[in-house]
Amino acid sequence: MTHRMTTDFDQALERHRRELHVHCYRMLGSVTDAEDVLQETLVAAWQGLAAFAGRSSLRSWLYRIATNRCLNARRAAARRIRPTPVPPFLTLTFSSDLASWISFCTSEEMSRLASETSRPMVGSS
Repeated sequence: MTHRMTTDFDQALERHRRELHVHCYRMLGSVTDAEDVLQETLVAAWQGLAAFAGRSSLRSWLYRIATNRCLNARRAAARRIRPTPVPPFLTLTFSSDLASWISFCTSEEMSRLASETSRPMVGSS
């Protein structure tokens, strides 16, 4: 590859970079994932430049690479086990939940709760 050929290719990539990024974002739904896949696309295009025969436009060749990379990323994400979110607190919704919550309390906590609930309210006679 000549220096002129690589310079022309770099300029062509810069012309298509933004629209390829938008294409990847639309396929993946995440800006950061789209940026990662765009980088993979540009590296793959650079590595495959010698094999580019020119039977199609450079734009359609880049879109094909980007689309395939996006599909691979989606397949890989589907295979990953997503962690189940765990709230940092215990929520009580029904009285049956209260019984399960009480089973976690120590006897000291239970005594403190009992004394707090048996105190008379301020202003009551």
